[in-house]
Amino acid sequence: MNLQNNKLKNFTPLPNEIFSLHLSTGELATYAVLMRLEDPRTYECWPSYETIGKAIGKSKSSVKRYVAGLVEKGLITIEPTSVIMRNGLKKNGNLRYHIRPIREAVEWYTQHQLYLAEAAAEQHQVQRKLSAQAAEPPCSPR
Repeated sequence: MNLQNNKLKNFTPLPNEIFSLHLSTGELATYAVLMRLEDPRTYECWPSYETIGKAIGKSKSSVKRYVAGLVEKGLITIEPTSVIMRNGLKKNGNLRYHIRPIREAVEWYTQHQLYLAEAAAEQHQVQRKLSAQAAEPPCSPR
């Protein structure tokens, strides 16, 4: 069953996998709002930061941080939009949010965590080698 296509009136299901991604409570709330607002045919929505903030009781700056976290974890992608005002001026619109399939997001997150762990292990190994070299006595001149 595809949860993103299973919208019920006054009910928005969240995939169980979402809880394995170590989201903050604000990120989880933001993701839930985006899921509630998405168009099930396109997996997109375009609420303002203010709209999301009102829904979760947080400030615009907090919502920006939560959105950045969701992008970083591979759950959503965002793209800027623009609107043409009645007076002909072009103005920035709301962001367009695309909610990625949860399996792709979990796979990406897992791969990213593995990469970070490998990088940390490599850095630790380099530090050990540098410490060992520093402990060696200096070469004596001839």
